[in-house]
Amino acid sequence: MDFEEYERLKGVDEKRTWNAVYIAVIFHLILFFAQYNVFQAKAIEKKKKDIFEVKKYIPPKPPEKKQQQKKIQRTVFKPIPDPTPDEPEIDVEEIPEDYWEPEEDFDDFVDYDDEDVMPTAQVMNEFEVSQPPEAVSKPQPKYPEIARAARVSGRVIAQIVVGTDGRVQSVKILRGIKGNFETFFNNEAIRALKQWKYKPAIHNGMPVPVRINVTLIFTLN
Repeated sequence: MDFEEYERLKGVDEKRTWNAVYIAVIFHLILFFAQYNVFQAKAIEKKKKDIFEVKKYIPPKPPEKKQQQKKIQRTVFKPIPDPTPDEPEIDVEEIPEDYWEPEEDFDDFVDYDDEDVMPTAQVMNEFEVSQPPEAVSKPQPKYPEIARAARVSGRVIAQIVVGTDGRVQSVKILRGIKGNFETFFNNEAIRALKQWKYKPAIHNGMPVPVRINVTLIFTLN
């Protein structure tokens, strides 16, 4: 093979190579644009799916109620004629004013309790009254024998209500002696406090019920 033949074949090969390159480039461009159009179409379709159409809800108008005019029927009363016009009319005696009054006094046969009728006075606290109650008689509680044998001691704090007559109306244990003997001490404290007597508390010049706290100390001699 001489040099000229070599150059000719080389030119032919180069030409084929470039033709192949051009064809490959054109094919890839066509493929790229085809894929691009497919992606763009999918993107547009997705956007259409994401868009929600919101319509304003307009409630229907309620049906119009036709006002029906009610006919008012008036009843006309006609006077009844006297069936016996010729007979004389009978006079009716008038009812006396004291006809409906009871023969006996109402209070004589009605039994009621004054405490149910009259409202009870409101119980005040010791610091609210102008003059607190003053103890007149304070019998001491008995020491429970079972607690004495067990050598148990302590104190009981109670809340009592002193009435307008100076008597103890109610007793409430606020704090007792804790342990197995608590019930014995509380019972003795309540029994003793119910026997206490006071000069009633005074507020605005009048005796009033008052609530006070007292302490009972149980000690062994």
